[in-house]
Amino acid sequence: MDEVVQILSGLDNTLQLDHTKKWIDIARHVAKNIMKEIDKAMKGRFQYKDTELKWVLQQLHRHHHENWRINLDPEKAKFVNYFVYLIALAISHVKVFHRRWYEDKKWCDNFKPPEDAPEWTISRSYNNNDDHQSMIGSGEKENIENE
Repeated sequence: MDEVVQILSGLDNTLQLDHTKKWIDIARHVAKNIMKEIDKAMKGRFQYKDTELKWVLQQLHRHHHENWRINLDPEKAKFVNYFVYLIALAISHVKVFHRRWYEDKKWCDNFKPPEDAPEWTISRSYNNNDDHQSMIGSGEKENIENE
């Protein structure tokens, strides 16, 4: 998209997207003139389909057209700016966390790590209790789960 914006900025004024009009009013001009010039400028640098380029130009036009419409009405611009401020304020206080899909008691690592293993590689759920290990060896798993 950045490449398209750079190419558009270097084109003649007659080949610019008119943000004061709706897309449906400029679509024919874009397809016949602007897309051809962009295609010439991007030849060999990127592989893309005409529909992809059209979509990028539509999104660019929609963004600029919405900003243009908001700036026409100062009250609407104030409302939008205040709304964006409220959203940014709310987002800044959001704490993102991931729910764990397991319980440490059920998925406890009871195998002894190698003696030369660095400490940081040993699982925090590893139980270093020798009695615990001997109970597993003797087949008393029910007793361990009930502890």
